[in-house]
Amino acid sequence: MDKVERIEIRLLRDDRGWVAWPVAEIDLQHLGLSRFHVPCLKPGAVRGNHYHQNSIEFAFILSGPCRALFEDNETGEQQEVMVEGIAPVLFKIAPRVTHAFKNEASMTYSFCAMSSKQTASTKRISAEKPFSECRNPLSRSF
Repeated sequence: MDKVERIEIRLLRDDRGWVAWPVAEIDLQHLGLSRFHVPCLKPGAVRGNHYHQNSIEFAFILSGPCRALFEDNETGEQQEVMVEGIAPVLFKIAPRVTHAFKNEASMTYSFCAMSSKQTASTKRISAEKPFSECRNPLSRSF
């Protein structure tokens, strides 16, 4: 899907693990990024299942496994990505792309998200319901 970009992140690895600088990979001034948040997901929980009408969002998945699902609201094209958690993954999500993240791990984990200033037009899609009860095509794919 050309509206979701997986951005390669440089990692510094040593015997302790790794360090990443995802913000260095993003042109912050050009995109006008102003919102940074850290969602937490319990095992089996879902975050997202919404889209932004006019803003770009970056999702930085630090661990896994996590299932990410994207749907282009203009074409209906869907893409599913399984993040195994071996290395962090950074996604750039275009406006009008519904996105959802499901924790497939047996423990709670967090990820980081950054979005541009125009987030007032977020459209939530059954975000409070379990995936199995959602009517949106994204939820049926999980």
